[in-house]
Amino acid sequence: MRILQISPLFWNYWASVVYILGSISYMFMDSFCLIFSVDNYASFVIYIILANLFVIDAILYAIDWYTYAILLRKHKNDLINYRSELIACIFQHFGSYCYLLGAILALDKTKYMAKILILNIIGIFSLVLEAIFTIIGWQISLRTSTYLSHKHFVHDIYFWGHTLNLTASLMYLLATILAGIFFRMKSIKYSLIVQLLQIIGDIIYVVDSFVYMGCYMEDKRSIEENREKESIKENISHQVYDNPGQELEPIVNNKK
Repeated sequence: MRILQISPLFWNYWASVVYILGSISYMFMDSFCLIFSVDNYASFVIYIILANLFVIDAILYAIDWYTYAILLRKHKNDLINYRSELIACIFQHFGSYCYLLGAILALDKTKYMAKILILNIIGIFSLVLEAIFTIIGWQISLRTSTYLSHKHFVHDIYFWGHTLNLTASLMYLLATILAGIFFRMKSIKYSLIVQLLQIIGDIIYVVDSFVYMGCYMEDKRSIEENREKESIKENISHQVYDNPGQELEPIVNNKK
């Protein structure tokens, strides 16, 4: 299969890149709309594009999971590991599509605001669950040993990556719940609080995206080190196999 011909971390790299681009873009748009009170068709289109960007990100992470959990098994009959990460991928997909649908309905906020808030609450709650199951999977992976289970080498950076991801999601969940409460109260004066909480969440997501890129770099380094060690072992074994009597030459020469 062609997917096996590329680097095991290929999909993880591009998922991290999309995560960085999406996080920075959301932070910029939320800040821009808050400062300049922008709420027009152009911003509507941009938010739909950003929502699609995170759908793409979810797809890339799902392919990444499929690569290291399914395709890179030593034997096809081996049990599938990283099941917690699979559940996390499912919640990430569900949350991303909820946000996308909410962004589409935002074309007419007056008519669909209640549905938008419901979709956003469901979406961000799904992302909170995604973050939790990612942490669970990370903890499990620290106690296992498979081809790509080298996460114990980067214990600290993964801890911060997962923690920041959960923190940002919880911040967004709080903002969305408050938005729903203020909407039911028909109170507009507190909307600034919601926007500020969202921007704080955006900032945390941006930091988290770069931390995850750091995780990718550490994973790449670990894989390269493992491959180098395996290559050295193979070279040594080939030398012994090709020259089985080579280690006896010094003894034979001394007897002459």
